[in-house]
Parts: sequence; C-alpha cells; structure tokens
Amino acid sequence: MKKFLFIFLFTAAVATVISGCRKDDPGGTVHVSNINSLHNSFVINGGIFNNELVEFSNPVTDYARYYLDRGNTTCLMIGCTSVLGTINFYLDFPGNGLVSSNLNVPDSEYFFNIEGPLLSLFPSMGGADNFYLTITQYGVAGDSIKGTFSGNVIYTAPQDSGFAYISNGSFSFPRVPDF
Repeated sequence: MKKFLFIFLFTAAVATVISGCRKDDPGGTVHVSNINSLHNSFVINGGIFNNELVEFSNPVTDYARYYLDRGNTTCLMIGCTSVLGTINFYLDFPGNGLVSSNLNVPDSEYFFNIEGPLLSLFPSMGGADNFYLTITQYGVAGDSIKGTFSGNVIYTAPQDSGFAYISNGSFSFPRVPDF
C-alpha cells in the first residue's frame, strides 16, 4: 500500500507541475471545460473557509478503475479549482458497486483525500465526527461512477490548520476498464 501511495503522490506532483493551474483567476470565476466537472464540487465552512464553493475544472487526469487483485475501486482527479488552485482528489473504496459508509473509523478500507500545494483535506476520524461517502451510481467501463460526500474534515494549509465541514460534495468519474 505504501508503494501505491508513493506512486500516486509522485504522479500527482508531476501532474500538478504540468497542469499550470492558476489560483489568481480574477473574481473567483470557474472555467468549466469538462462536462464531468459540473458534478465535481463541494462547499467548505469553518476555520479559514467561509461557505466556499469549490468546483473542479480543467482535469488533467480523471478516471475510476476497479482493481481485480485488490478488490477495490480507485478514483482520481487532478485539476484546477478557483478557490484552492491545483488539487488532487483521490478516493478508494472496497468492491465494485453501490456503497454508503461513514469514514470516521480509523484503519477502514476507505480512503478519501483532497490535496494540493495550498491545502490538504482528510476526514476527521473518531468521536462524534462523521464523514459520509455514498456511491450512487457504479456504471460499466465507459460509463461513470457517481456519488456524494459530506462531513467533518481536518485541513492543513500554509497559513493555518484546523477543522472544517464539507457539505454538498458530489463527484462523477469516468470509469475505465478493470485492471
């Protein structure tokens, strides 16, 4: 798993450099160039965030794949946002079907991460904190994997770190053939 995570982070770093995403978009305008981007967004509140709508645009990488040897699905999007600059949206969950789970349990089979040079977001685990992930559509290769997410997160940023809350999170990844 550590080797896989290293490869993922290395790929994400290279794509971040290649993408050339600019955070200094005047007026916070979001430029959407991919129809899937309309389904990839969330609202974040708390700490340094004040009801910020984060929408993904101009994805460099955008796919979901079921891995036969591991028995899980991995979704990855690397692209630009108007609020957070270039980010990597990474999701991993068991199986190849519909899912509804609370990710507040440490060492679960689920992994959710949003990360970039300006920010990292992870589900807050334990206690009364909750982070919900629901897969609402699991299409065949060539179709989409869609779902929603919301809940308590921990963020780290150059100027601050703390707790925030994500609401209205949604995603749509094109599904590629199994591997």
